[in-house]
Amino acid sequence: MKLAILIVLVAACNARLGEPIGSHVAGADSGVDSPHSPPPIDAKPDARPCTGGDSHATDADGDCYLFFTGPKTFAQAETACVGLTAHLAKITSASQNTVVAQLSLGSDAFIGATDAVTEGTFLWDDGTPLTFTNYGTGEPNNGGGMYQEDCLVMAGKRTPADTWDDRPCTTGIAANSGSFAYVCEY
Repeated sequence: MKLAILIVLVAACNARLGEPIGSHVAGADSGVDSPHSPPPIDAKPDARPCTGGDSHATDADGDCYLFFTGPKTFAQAETACVGLTAHLAKITSASQNTVVAQLSLGSDAFIGATDAVTEGTFLWDDGTPLTFTNYGTGEPNNGGGMYQEDCLVMAGKRTPADTWDDRPCTTGIAANSGSFAYVCEY
């Protein structure tokens, strides 16, 4: 009876009879990692394949960007990103801006910043201020003072196509505006 319990305990620990202790552990000199090995220490904790969207790309830091042709209002785009366990793109460097611009080339696409709380002070959806910007000439301009433009888009229809523009967050504010493609990030 005691031997049967010992065998069950050894098997439950994934030990192998007749092998030196630890020889089956990931990273042992066998050169083969166990399929249950933890991810490498430098891997992102939420690492997952970058797939989906109408197109997608990964930046040098391993952030995944998903482009969707939409069109959606800003709130709808936020909700769609959250449904993917993501958020609207937060661009903090020129290299990230390039990735998002290439994805949205030919389309104006929502990214995750607004100045809805304080006009002229754009914040990312997590409440942090913008540390990198790439506004187009004369932007942001709040509709030239004619109407509210509280949400940022990557202005992929303009030249250069990697600049940002403030636009209405929802339809009904300005003709043909407020519903755009969008870029999610995780």
